[in-house]
Amino acid sequence: MHMFGLEEEQIRQVQRDLDAVPVRDHIRQIFGSLQGCSKEEIFCLQYLYAYMPAADIATYDVELFLKSVRDTLAAVRSVPWGSRITGELFFNYVLPHRINNEDLVDYREQLFNELYPRIKDLSMKDAILEVNYWCLEKATYKTTDMRTSSPLGVIRNAFGRCGEESVLCVAALRSVGIPARQCFTPRWAHCDDNHAWVEAWADGEWHFIGACEPEPVLDKGWFTESAKRGMLILARVPSRLVSDEHVTHQTPIMSQVNIMNNYAKTKKLRVFVTDEEGRPLDGAEVRFELINYSELFPLAVLKTDSKGEACLMTGFGDLFVHVSKDGRFVHKKADQSCLELHFSMAEAKTEDTGEFELDLVPPPQSAASDPGITPEMAKLHEERVARANELRSAFESTFMRGEAADKFAGGFSEYGQEIKELVASSNGNHREIACFLQEDDGLPLKYKVMLLKSLRKKDLSDITCSTLRNHLKGALEYQKCYDEDLFVRYILCPWVYYEFITDYRSFINGYFDDKLKEEFCRDPRSIQRYITENISDSGDRDYGMITASPEGLLKLKYGSAMSRKILFVAICRTLGIPARMNEIDRKIEYWKENEWHTIDSGSSQPVNRCCSLILRKKAPDIPFAYEKNFTVARLENGVYHTLGLYDIPFEGDSLRYTLEEGHYRITTANRLRDGSILAAFYHTELRRGEEREVVIDLREPDITAGEAVALPQMPVLTLDKKPAAAQKLLRTGISSAIAFIEEGMEPTEHLLNEILEQKADFAREHDRVLLILKGSESLDNPLLRKVKDETGVLVAFRDDSKDAFDAVLEALNTQICRLPLVLGLDEDGNCVFHISGYNVGTGDMLLRHFRKKSV
Repeated sequence: MHMFGLEEEQIRQVQRDLDAVPVRDHIRQIFGSLQGCSKEEIFCLQYLYAYMPAADIATYDVELFLKSVRDTLAAVRSVPWGSRITGELFFNYVLPHRINNEDLVDYREQLFNELYPRIKDLSMKDAILEVNYWCLEKATYKTTDMRTSSPLGVIRNAFGRCGEESVLCVAALRSVGIPARQCFTPRWAHCDDNHAWVEAWADGEWHFIGACEPEPVLDKGWFTESAKRGMLILARVPSRLVSDEHVTHQTPIMSQVNIMNNYAKTKKLRVFVTDEEGRPLDGAEVRFELINYSELFPLAVLKTDSKGEACLMTGFGDLFVHVSKDGRFVHKKADQSCLELHFSMAEAKTEDTGEFELDLVPPPQSAASDPGITPEMAKLHEERVARANELRSAFESTFMRGEAADKFAGGFSEYGQEIKELVASSNGNHREIACFLQEDDGLPLKYKVMLLKSLRKKDLSDITCSTLRNHLKGALEYQKCYDEDLFVRYILCPWVYYEFITDYRSFINGYFDDKLKEEFCRDPRSIQRYITENISDSGDRDYGMITASPEGLLKLKYGSAMSRKILFVAICRTLGIPARMNEIDRKIEYWKENEWHTIDSGSSQPVNRCCSLILRKKAPDIPFAYEKNFTVARLENGVYHTLGLYDIPFEGDSLRYTLEEGHYRITTANRLRDGSILAAFYHTELRRGEEREVVIDLREPDITAGEAVALPQMPVLTLDKKPAAAQKLLRTGISSAIAFIEEGMEPTEHLLNEILEQKADFAREHDRVLLILKGSESLDNPLLRKVKDETGVLVAFRDDSKDAFDAVLEALNTQICRLPLVLGLDEDGNCVFHISGYNVGTGDMLLRHFRKKSV
């Protein structure tokens, strides 16, 4: 055994994998520049670089990773359990700096210094719990965009979505030498959306926790019941050295570990594929799909082996299996009991025609086991959560909001309201934004404000003053060349997709000579030709949404397709050519001669959107909304790719899309309250210059009236603390809803956000919805206050002396009582359905209930 417990063969494997990195000369230069490193430090760096995404090699200097290695080794030597963290456990779950697709920053020393005094005398299990309380002191749940903030960025914002909370929690655990990994379900089967949480290793076992959602014990979280209904739960390991795990997918730099059996009953679904002659087909792509956000989403994409087999460990729910090779495909449903599916490519086709229906049923709901929390533990936990919330709120009080934002904005003669909103949105980064606005650099305030307004809120929380200044300086020379909207959105704006914004303009300007820049401006397609000819595709040496900075990509000349698209747009904007990535299909476009030109990023050839697809509702009252109950996908090389057609609403009973020629699939999906999906698929071909109309419908179930449950009177307190019966506060003689909620927790936050997303509808029905809160302090929650103020839905407090919650559960005859508990009531006040816990889409179900549609 050598080097933290690795076997000799494992060490040789690391060396072979490092030698196999395509940019080997660059790696040699990196290691040749290192001085004063120990043997341990060198090997740790070799391990990191052997399995490092190409984007990280391009974007970050070795000093960041060397500092991380040294901080990791120091932490492991300091903590009492350090000697137990050896081999793969250390290299896969403590050493790695990257956790998901976040921007990488130097965080370990800072987190260790904060956490070590709190955990140094604890057992590993107690240390995990303590770290999670610390995480809540730093951040809580709030929905954000797709870009993942760094651990320090999450702290700076004091919030994050689940993928960001788990990045912070894993970073904190690893900083004190506790093996940890982010776990996630790509998509739920029983409701829309996904989720991420954390597993931490203690005393020989993995335990799960909800990141920034501490509990008194391990292996408890609001998502426990949801995970039991999952179809796939994964953890990503940043290496190929995985001995004792169920590997679902592996690349040269990463292994996806299937950990479903940690959470639910599982089965192995085997798929066998034969060619036209009945022989096992090697290399066919097998997509295990379910419907989420009204699209067939691939939970896992596997390749058949030499026996023509692909196998997935999954839950006991329905899946749709799509097999393709060389542009031909075949598909069929695998129901809950299915263990084997056989496909013959003799039945394969190159296109779908007509219509077909599909029903998908998720695994059944089941109650979680009793975690064994005593009343004393619960009381202490509530006190610690309250204290954590106080500490986080105290930090948030230092943000430039309210009076502080008013005072700052008052120092400007113009744009006061915009400036107030911008500094308030920058959270803990307000000093950088204020510096940019205040500094006397000769740059017009108007365009400073326009640049800031072009950013996403998350960008405001981590961009620097110097980066903002340099982007504005670089863009201003083109301000008079275009109308203001075109200039601001497609030249001044520095972001392209969901990448971290870097200071790339001056580098790009200096990188190319004047002759080449003139050629680029004359024919922007030559930019894409240059990228194609000079920058190699990193393929499976990148993953997910990790992208290289434009500067790093030009230096390394090796990167992903998405990184190269971002580079194309960055070069265009730097040279004063308006450019963008089209949100519909993620193709790159540039502006010339008063129109947008789309080019294929692989061939540099133009792409023409010359066809019209008209979707018409079968019934005019169907409330179709993109991703809520329908999507459109384009067939490419035997696989359907969903288009981003979010911003084109129905006008009356129809809408029109302008698309490329090709084959398309329209999916409509009706999710029922038990999580089942009733889907319909409509296929059509668009030919150049043609217009096609497709009539679409939303399937409804055969309605068998369920038994209405009479509910007990629910005593509550009104806002002015007067006793009342909950049912009496609602409009009578009409269907309505009551929800017991838990503000600040992710399941409730989802429900409140859904109400806000459809606030006009809920405002019309405001006296049909009653939210029951734990107490008056609940109204301190900003999201809850916003829902109350903007929709007018009714609000009441639990009456502690006569809490009706347990009586409601008894009447419903259920032990599954996660919050929010949403009760759908009929005209007589009886409960006709209830939804408990995490269930994305509940808001839409309530509106359908009010419209008398089946749920």
